[in-house]
Amino acid sequence: MTGSAPPVVLHVALATARGGAEAVVETVATAELARAEARYRPVVAVPVGSALSGRWRSMGIPVIGVPALPRFREWRGARSLVRALQVAIAETGASVVHTHGIAGHLYGGRAAALAARPVVWHVHDCFETRWNADGLIHRMAAAVRADEILAVSEAVALSWRPRLPPDRLRIAHNGVDLTPVAAVEHVPGPLVVWCGRLQRWKGAHVFVDVAARVRRACPAARFAVVGGTLFGLEPDYAADVRRAAEALGVAEAITWTGQVDDARPWLAAADVVAHTSVAPEPFGLVVAEAMAQGRPVVAFAQGGPQEQIVSGETGALVPPGDVSGMADAIVRLLADPARARAWGVAGRCRAAERFSVAAMVERIESAYDRAQVRA
Repeated sequence: MTGSAPPVVLHVALATARGGAEAVVETVATAELARAEARYRPVVAVPVGSALSGRWRSMGIPVIGVPALPRFREWRGARSLVRALQVAIAETGASVVHTHGIAGHLYGGRAAALAARPVVWHVHDCFETRWNADGLIHRMAAAVRADEILAVSEAVALSWRPRLPPDRLRIAHNGVDLTPVAAVEHVPGPLVVWCGRLQRWKGAHVFVDVAARVRRACPAARFAVVGGTLFGLEPDYAADVRRAAEALGVAEAITWTGQVDDARPWLAAADVVAHTSVAPEPFGLVVAEAMAQGRPVVAFAQGGPQEQIVSGETGALVPPGDVSGMADAIVRLLADPARARAWGVAGRCRAAERFSVAAMVERIESAYDRAQVRA
């Protein structure tokens, strides 16, 4: 009916810090709120008192507080969280529940079922056993009903397909802000940037090895490790990476930023962005963000990055684990600024075509439409 309020979507985001999945929630909610004629109105259920709750409130995103994520097998805490999410669904009048990640769907999906609301599950991670030796938590999540399932990449979808209804699983690549940003000031010299969470699988220690090899061929090169420890995971890893840099004699050439709210100024300052995850990255938001800032990216040919980068046109893909090959590709780009600029321009065009916020929001809202029909 003309003039009626748009239906509410309750996003269930149970992390306490901003990682890639939370960046997607933030981007979608911000884009929907900015529309003159919104199709859906977002509200985000997030742990009460968390940094994310404060951040999103300050941005004008409607937030409703729920209990913190309980430890695995803490059944009383799990029941309390599900009940709180049921209350959130009722209080907001949500027409759709949009669950994010494994934990978000475990609890949000159950609450939605009890409240008889359609569910869209956004899968941000591959089905794997990095932190979950027998895959139990992933299998539990897969057993919770979802009317529509959105995977952030073909790599993610492929890993889940044997466990999920194929007619409900679709790809919704992450979208990034295409607005150029001012580059951060840095020590003069060609700059190679690594950006991500400081966990071993993200490969900051591999980047340090790459940096040492690049430095031998290009002594003027500088490097930046942009990111810090999140979610309390692997708190000693950052120190391990710094020790590795000292041992390789490259520490003095590296800027360590710690966790930053917005990495784009560092990406905009880069001559080359390196992506060195040792396990397949589900999507690799930093790759799309670097492309949006017109920067060439060198990455291992696995996971989400190989769906984003066109090797030899927008960046370079090297065999997984080939540290020498990655260093060589970076050195070639540093020695050929014209090629680096051309690849950066092509990357920005590809980001605009494939990874825009508008395209992501359209895919997500279409999933909301289908979920309501299916339910």
